[in-house]
Amino acid sequence: NPARAVALGAGGATVISDDSGKNYAPIGGDIAGSFQFGLRLGPAPEIALALGARGQLARTTDNGVTWKAINVATSADMQDTSFTTADNGYALDQRGGLFKTANGGASWQPIDPGTTSAPKAVIATGNNVLLAGPRGIRRATEGGEFSLISTKPVRGIAVDQFDRGGSAIFAYGSKTIVRTTNG
Repeated sequence: NPARAVALGAGGATVISDDSGKNYAPIGGDIAGSFQFGLRLGPAPEIALALGARGQLARTTDNGVTWKAINVATSADMQDTSFTTADNGYALDQRGGLFKTANGGASWQPIDPGTTSAPKAVIATGNNVLLAGPRGIRRATEGGEFSLISTKPVRGIAVDQFDRGGSAIFAYGSKTIVRTTNG
């Protein structure tokens, strides 16, 4: 919904706006733990994930009213996460460890990101998983190996974030932004 905005603060404080950010109302409760590394949208409007310390994610499936901790198989702080369904998702830790779940985070399997340099962001859509940075974008299709996208305009660019707008995916950094509409 273009008019809806959600913000997450210290201790899981969550506020929501239905008027494009003019007014906010508090919702939800405390998230037990340390989730200071950001909030990511989930695969459905009522799902969001908070990035935590020492391998923890917190997930809400009711618009932030309640949160449940999910433990990823790492001791590093979380960098990013992306889910294609409520069950299928990816988590990236700050050391560059990439993990996949097929059961909503009950268990995680490590995945080789195809690089020794730590990726900065992950986004999954359909059959594709993309990793951003530190230089360039890597893609894996249908569970295959990650390979560097070497075509212009993404060859060797410095990107460290992803965002989604409708069917488009945006990869961006401090000086560059690129868009794809085909995964």
